[in-house]
Order: sequence, then C-alpha cells, then structure tokens
Amino acid sequence: MKTSILKLFGIIFILLFIAGGCVTKPAVSNQPPLAPSNPNPQDNATNVPITVTLSWTCSDPDGDSLKYDIYFGDTETPQLREENYTSTTYTVENLNYNTTYYWKIVAKDGKGGVKSGPIWSFTTVSEGTIIPVFKDSFENNKTNNESQYTSPYYQETISSVRGITFTQGVVGDGVHLDALNSYICYSTSYINPTEGTIMFYFKPDSNMYEFYQNLESHKGGFLIDTVGWLDAFSGAFFIAAWCDGENHNNFWSGTWSGYGWSYAYTDPIYTLSPDKFYKIAFTWSQTQEKIKLYLDDELIAEANYNTALNNEQLFFIGHNPFQNYWPYGARSLMGTYDELEIYDVALEF
Repeated sequence: MKTSILKLFGIIFILLFIAGGCVTKPAVSNQPPLAPSNPNPQDNATNVPITVTLSWTCSDPDGDSLKYDIYFGDTETPQLREENYTSTTYTVENLNYNTTYYWKIVAKDGKGGVKSGPIWSFTTVSEGTIIPVFKDSFENNKTNNESQYTSPYYQETISSVRGITFTQGVVGDGVHLDALNSYICYSTSYINPTEGTIMFYFKPDSNMYEFYQNLESHKGGFLIDTVGWLDAFSGAFFIAAWCDGENHNNFWSGTWSGYGWSYAYTDPIYTLSPDKFYKIAFTWSQTQEKIKLYLDDELIAEANYNTALNNEQLFFIGHNPFQNYWPYGARSLMGTYDELEIYDVALEF
C-alpha cells in the first residue's frame, strides 16, 4: 500500500512537472524609444549659418540601439531625407539664405518600437550677415570644447572645465562659474590675429561686490583670460572687472605685445545688477589701430592696437589656472555666462 502511494505521488509530480513545462511564459514587452529631444539649432532659432550640423539626443528604455529617420525641408511637413541613420548629428549644406527650414527625427529600436519627435524649425541668416566663426551657447548642459587641453606655452595639460554648473542663460541654457578657480578652456585657433571680436553675456551673482571687496587683494576677477598673473606670451589678451570697495567696479582689458601692455579700461563707475545679463564685447583691429571694449553696445574704453593676437595658445572664461594661479591666487569672476561668440572682423556696435 505504501509503495502504491509513493508511486501515485511520483506520477502526480511528473505530470505537474510536464504540465509546468508546457505553460507559455508571458513575453517581455518591448518599450519604444523616448522621443528625440534637445535639438540643435534650438527650435525657432534665427541667423543660422547656411551650412549647419543638426544634433539631437535620444535614448531607449530597454537599452536598444537606435536608428533614425531624418525629415528635413522648407515646408511645414518636411520630407524624408535620410533613413536608418545611426548618428545623432547630421550636416546639411548650401541652404538658402533667409529661409525657414523644418526638421523632425523619428527614432526606431529595430524591434517594432518607433517614436517621433516634434517638428522643429530654424531660419538661416540673410545674405551678407556676419556670423561668428566660433560659438558656445552652453545648450543641453554641454560646452563646445575638447575634454582636455595642453598649453604649448606653459606645458601643462588640464581638464577643459572646472567648477561650473549649467543654469538659465540669456537664451536657453547658460553656465555659472561657481568658485574663484572655476574656468572653461578654449583653443585660440578661431582667433583672427589682426581683426576680430570676442562677445559674450555676463550676469553677476547677487553677492559679487560683498564677496570680492572682502578679499585681501586683487578685489575682482577675470571674465576672459589667457595668462593671468603669469609671464605673458606675445598676443595675450584679457578682460577683467575690479571692485573699488564701494559697490562699484571698473572694466579692464588689454593685449601684450612682448614689450608691454596696451590697456583699454574705465574708472570704477559701474554697479552691475544681479537681475540682468550684460553684453560685453572686445574688439581689435590693425586697420583701425585700436582695441575697444563695449558694454551693452556702448563703447566704454579704447586703446592703441599694439600686437596681433595669438591664435596658437589657449584662452579661458575665468582665470588661466596654470602654475596654480601663482602668485596671487585664483581670481575668476563668478557669475553666469552665455552666448560666447568669436568673429573674424572687428564689429561696430
């Protein structure tokens, strides 16, 4: 009897095992990609060059590799231009001037998941418009530079950024220098040595005057810099602002010829509001024989042109960090920066 019961249990176990193996497990559902986002140029951007690299970001919840269909054209219903494209950058060339273009990205995961982004648009520049040879808008929490740089002059290799956070800019995203030793590094290769403009927007922190006036010395900081306190190479340049102890600041800029500085500077007559972005531009021109400094399109200082600017070294938003800021310490001008542009002509404002 006992043997029969054991046999019965054995048969039941085998039947349950077989039955369990025949149960179809539920299929894991495929999730579609997320919608493409963060377009560059930004949606509704203007003055876009007639050759431009489109870019976007996109990801898949399942980690699937994605391919993209690119729709592009000058009508509000853009036509398919590229299918099964694998990169998130795409260059379009020889566009028409002063024309609005529309584009859309459709992401595909290869497993039936498809997700379309919205239709974005931008308008190209008018013919004859002067456009920058370099621009950093800080959009999508990115800076337009390499990950690290080596200074040919100071023989040091550094990270391209230090101590920054992304925040609201004058247009879209901007970048904030968080500390005295914060900086963003760029190559000067975009610089036209004998004629050009560096332009950007700056918004001071609410405690700028209190903070810098309480420093023991050098009560201000560099907005744009190449050499800081160090030995200068020929063609070095800078823009700085220094406080007078009474909630005012001046603006100071200059170029180094190898024999001396040419300074364009103001008296400490400015009180900057933490609620406003200020447009700052520095120009140099061998033809005009002048370097000039502008604030909100107003000429505030000028000096004699004394040298071609160097285009083989590095420059910074903030203070040049080489040799550990010897001898006076770090002096970046903390605040929010946006829309850095370099032109190969000396603009008039």
